[in-house]
Amino acid sequence: MKCENNECRYAFFKKEESYYWCPYCGEIVKDNFPKHQYLREKILDKNVEFRTFIKYRNRGLIIFLHFMVIICGVAIFYRGMYLTPSESSYQTHAGNMLVKYGFYYHIIIFILCNPSLLKLKMIRAIIHNYAWYLNTTFAKMTKILLYVLLIFVTNQYIIPYYSTHFFRKFKELNMHMEPIDFTVQLYTFLFYMVLVFCFVSDICELYRKNLCKNVLKDWYYKKT
Repeated sequence: MKCENNECRYAFFKKEESYYWCPYCGEIVKDNFPKHQYLREKILDKNVEFRTFIKYRNRGLIIFLHFMVIICGVAIFYRGMYLTPSESSYQTHAGNMLVKYGFYYHIIIFILCNPSLLKLKMIRAIIHNYAWYLNTTFAKMTKILLYVLLIFVTNQYIIPYYSTHFFRKFKELNMHMEPIDFTVQLYTFLFYMVLVFCFVSDICELYRKNLCKNVLKDWYYKKT
C-alpha cells in the first residue's frame, strides 16, 4: 500500500495500513475513511492539524539548512580576510580545507542523525519491514545515546585533531593562525546546533507518528 500523493509515494508498513492518512505527507487514505459525516469532519480537522505541523516542520528544515550554509559562508569570509596576494597554492589549499573539512563533518552528522523519508526508504530497501522499529519510541530514546557519544568523540578527538592538524599546517606554511580559532569555535557552535535540530526532529517524528496512531485509536471503533 502506497501513498497516492505522487510527490510522496510513501510505502505504508503493515501496522500503518489502517491509518486515515499518510504519516509523512497527510494525504487522505480514502479506503480507510469512515462513512459517517460527523466522524469524517472530526478526522479531517485532525488531518488539518497534522498537515499544518508537517508544513512548519518542513519550513524549519529549510531554515536550518540555510543557517548551515550561512555559517560556512561566515567561515569562508573570515578566512578570506587573511588572504594575501603572495599566498601560494599550498597556502590557499590549506585555508580552503580548514573550512571544507569542518563543513563536511557537519553535513555527514546531519545526514546520519536527521530523520527523513528518503533515508527511511534506503534503510527499508536493506532491512525491509524491520525498518519500522527505527520509528519506535524506544529507538528514538536510544538515539540520545548516539548524541552523547558524538559529543564525547567530537570534543575529545575530532576537534583537538582538527585544531592541531591545521595549526601545524598553517605554521609550516607561515600563515595567519587567527582563522583557525575562529573557525573551530564557529563549527563547534554549529555542531551543537545540528545535534539540537536532529533531536527536535526526532521528537517531531514521535509526535507525527503518535498523532496518526491516536486518531486511529480514538475513532477506529466508531467507524461505520
